[in-house]
Amino acid sequence: MINMIRACAWIILIGATASAAAIPVDVQDQEKEAEIRSLTEVLEATDDPNARGALNGQIAQLQNEVDQHAVAQLHDAWTEETDPEKKKDIGDRVAEVAIQLRNYAEEDDDEAADQALKLIVEIATDGKFTQREIKVSGKAQPIALRIIKSFKPELADSSEPVPWVIRRMTSDRFEIWLTHHGWLFDSKRHLINEARPRRRDGAGREWYGAFLPDGRWVTTDLWEMDRTLHFFSRAGKWEKDVASDKIVPPKQKDDWPEPSLIGWCRCDRNGKGFVVDVGANGGRGTAWVNWNGEQRTLDDDYEPWRLCYRRDLEPKGMYTFLSVPDDRCAVAMTREEPGHG
Repeated sequence: MINMIRACAWIILIGATASAAAIPVDVQDQEKEAEIRSLTEVLEATDDPNARGALNGQIAQLQNEVDQHAVAQLHDAWTEETDPEKKKDIGDRVAEVAIQLRNYAEEDDDEAADQALKLIVEIATDGKFTQREIKVSGKAQPIALRIIKSFKPELADSSEPVPWVIRRMTSDRFEIWLTHHGWLFDSKRHLINEARPRRRDGAGREWYGAFLPDGRWVTTDLWEMDRTLHFFSRAGKWEKDVASDKIVPPKQKDDWPEPSLIGWCRCDRNGKGFVVDVGANGGRGTAWVNWNGEQRTLDDDYEPWRLCYRRDLEPKGMYTFLSVPDDRCAVAMTREEPGHG
């Protein structure tokens, strides 16, 4: 249902915009605006839900008709305006009315919603979207997809499937993990090794495990909250354990006395060791360790992501700002939009 205060505000906005942009006020629009005000008064005095619903529908329809006419006039004025400040002011109002049109149409009129979105994009890019658009060069080449491995989802205590984890490890290795099973593949889709952690009452702390390119692997949480990194051979034979406070030692005597959980662990991009995060949400710190026990703490917040590839290949961020860095963390491709839509 349309918000009545907002509806009246839109009438004032469109009227003010028309005046600022020297747009002639249409007689029919004036009549519709007067009818909206009249219906709004009736709505405010009505308690019956069915009657209010019908009135809201009438008001929304009339407001949409006013918006459609207004946005066409505003767009013409925006196109013709040469003064930068005035053009920006008119453009802001065009975008606001276009957002209103898109909100009205998006549930049952895809074409109208798409037209409103195109108008918003045009204003946001100052009419240069076509020039700024990254064109796909060359002829598209279809790529056939094929199944390389199928696996059954595992069920958690809540009977919901356990989320699976897939990571790019090195330039020619990637891994897939569930709580009790891990798979290591090369770039030619060959299965290199499998891991089957023999857990007692633990679940793997949501990262489950991590391979090295040669098939050796580590895990944590064989016992719930065991705070230990367990090392296994390629054949799945246990080799050693390292406590989390040995990976990232306490910084001072009065630091948290108990060892921290191992938040996540993954192979570095060269396949020489692991990047290990100790503690929840950043917690105690992050370190690099190898199979021989060599260890160093990573004090730079960005160093873990220079040592290994990103968690996955999806864009990161909020819906209003997404980014994907390149493998060297030198450049990033971004997408940004205003928070209001």
